[in-house]
Amino acid sequence: MRILTKITAAVLLVTAASVPACMNALAAPAMIEARAANQSTTLLSISPQDYGREVMQSTSSAVFVLVTFPHCPRCLPSERRLAQLSKLHPEIKFVVIDGSQFGYAEANAPHLYGVIPGYGKTFEIEALPASASLHTFVAERAAAAADEATALAAQKAIEKSIASEKDSLAATTASQDSERTKIESEFETQRKALAKRKSDTLDPLMTQIDKLMHQLHDLQAQQQPTPSNQQQAQQMQQAQQTLETQMKVVQEQFKRQESDFRAQEKDLQSRKAQKLSELDTEQKKLSAEHDARYTDLSRQLDAATQKLQSAVESDRQAANGGK
Repeated sequence: MRILTKITAAVLLVTAASVPACMNALAAPAMIEARAANQSTTLLSISPQDYGREVMQSTSSAVFVLVTFPHCPRCLPSERRLAQLSKLHPEIKFVVIDGSQFGYAEANAPHLYGVIPGYGKTFEIEALPASASLHTFVAERAAAAADEATALAAQKAIEKSIASEKDSLAATTASQDSERTKIESEFETQRKALAKRKSDTLDPLMTQIDKLMHQLHDLQAQQQPTPSNQQQAQQMQQAQQTLETQMKVVQEQFKRQESDFRAQEKDLQSRKAQKLSELDTEQKKLSAEHDARYTDLSRQLDAATQKLQSAVESDRQAANGGK
C-alpha cells in the first residue's frame, strides 16, 4: 500500500510539471504578443498630406500600412493587434490610414499592404489572418521586407556607381576639351610669334630688294643705245653690275630666311598635330575604359533589378497564399 501511494504521488508530480510546459508551447504566439504589448494600442495615423513624407520617403527599411474606416467594427481590433506586433519589428514602420481619405472601398477594410521607401508597394492583402496566425504572417512579411530592402539598396548602390561613372566621364571629357583648347592656344601663340619674326626678318629684305630693283631700273633707263662718252658708259655698266650683285645677295638671303621660316612653320604644325593626336589617343582609351565599366555596371543593374522584382513578386504571392 505504501509503495502504491509513492508511485501515485510520483505520477501526479510528473503530470503537474508537464502540463504547464505543454500549455506554454501551445500559447507561445499569444505570449509573445502579450510581451510585445505596452500602453499604446494604436498605430500612427497618416493623412494624405503626410503620406509622401511618412511612407514613401520614410527612413525605415519598410512601412506596413493598415487601411481602416471610422465605423468599421473589424478595424480597431486589427489595429490593436498590429500595434502590439509592431514592437517585435522595430525596423518596420507601422501606420494606419483612413481609407475614405484615400479612395478605398469600406467593404475591403481592414486590409494591409507593405511599402519599401524608394521603390513602392510590395504585398497587399485584404483579409487579415486570424489573430492566432497574424504573428507569423507579420514576421514573414518583415523578413521578406528585409530582403526587398537589401535588394533595393544593392540596386541603388549600382545606380549611384553608374551616375558616378557618368560624372567621371563628363569631368574627363571637360578636362580633355580644356587640354585641347590649351594646346591650340599655345600653338596659336607660337604661330603668331613666328609670323611676326618672319615679317620682321623678310619684310626689310623685300624692301631692300624692291629698292635695288628700282635703282637698277633707273640706271638702265639712263643708258643710251650708243653712249657718246665711253667712260660714262663703263661706269654705268659697273654700277649696274654692282646693283645686280647686291640684289642677288639680298635675294639669296631672302630665300634662305624664307626657307628657314617655312621649316619652322612646318615643325610647329607637326608638333601641334602630334600633341592633338596624343590627346585623341588618350581620350579614346579613357572612353573605351568608361564604356567597359558602364557596360559591366549596366549588367549588374539589370541583375539587381531582376532580383528586387523577384523578391517583391515572391512576397506578393506568399502574402496571398501563393496566388
